[in-house]
Amino acid sequence: MVGQSPAIILELEDPNTALKIATAANAVCAYKVTNVQIRAKQIRFSSTFNQGFEAKLAEAGMAGLNYITTSYLHNQAQLANGVSGLQNVPFSSNPRSAQYILACMRKETSVTAIDEYSLGTRVSAGTDQYSWEISGKQYPSQPIDLSNTNYAQGFSNVLDALGAIGAVNRNTLLTAAGTNTRFYSATAATASKFVAALPLEDFNSSSNPSVYSGANLSVVGQMAFRPKLAGAISGSHRVDFFTAIDMSLHVTADGRMYSVK
Repeated sequence: MVGQSPAIILELEDPNTALKIATAANAVCAYKVTNVQIRAKQIRFSSTFNQGFEAKLAEAGMAGLNYITTSYLHNQAQLANGVSGLQNVPFSSNPRSAQYILACMRKETSVTAIDEYSLGTRVSAGTDQYSWEISGKQYPSQPIDLSNTNYAQGFSNVLDALGAIGAVNRNTLLTAAGTNTRFYSATAATASKFVAALPLEDFNSSSNPSVYSGANLSVVGQMAFRPKLAGAISGSHRVDFFTAIDMSLHVTADGRMYSVK
């Protein structure tokens, strides 16, 4: 990047009370930030890149060039107060090439609380088993079991989805126990970094030429996340779904660029 350095601008809802002390006991400064945007005023490539790109574009002619990158789709749903047992949480995310899907749960009161740490709002909601339903089929073929002493399958699915090699729980990023670092807790309200993951790479790409590397969900319609809650949850919970997708950026010789998800 050339020129002015990027900046993050925080616009506080009420400057008079934005840094008001939430509780006198621990003197925690609390403020609420919404609509965070990261903007780059100008992005320039080096002259070497430009020359090579122009040469490739000229060679490609009107057919243009494709660049494959990754983007994300987001959906939200809810678990109602007091529900327990197997839950069917529907959502719709229909890209042509999905790499993986992540689901995380947060208590609604924690989502809106201004004095909650961002890493301390995710919970398991007491989930002791989960699976996904796509086109009427269950994935994985056997539900993932979870407990305080058995969360290896859940953790390995996250590693598989993110393409992580080796352990990522070194230092304090993830731990078996600890405040704001533990991966999973069977206690519904205990904060953890738990996310449910469904890897989709090489799901059906070999038999579908329109898919880059993952699952073709463009004609699936509604899908469902199916957590089994060990006990009744206290308060409604928000469920966030993040679908990682392959995206093709197509550049043509006449200067147009468009994306294909």
